[in-house]
Amino acid sequence: MNLFEKYYDKEYKKERDKFVPPAEKYANNLCGASIKTRNEEERSAWNSKWNLTFHKKMNQLSMCLFKDKKGKESETNTVVREVL
Repeated sequence: MNLFEKYYDKEYKKERDKFVPPAEKYANNLCGASIKTRNEEERSAWNSKWNLTFHKKMNQLSMCLFKDKKGKESETNTVVREVL
């Protein structure tokens, strides 16, 4: 068993993947679903804004996955929330 197999949490990934559609919808609503320009600077700025918006929403939505068995926030949850 390699390190990836040892620490990969299939259940966590399955649960986190459920948040992709709402996070994508949120980013599309805030930034637009796409940008129709050939200007590389504008496209790059849009890409950066969309990605940041999407990932912040994913982190926000997935906070519930970081609760321990007693319902308390895990240390990871606290750290992630402080970063956001």
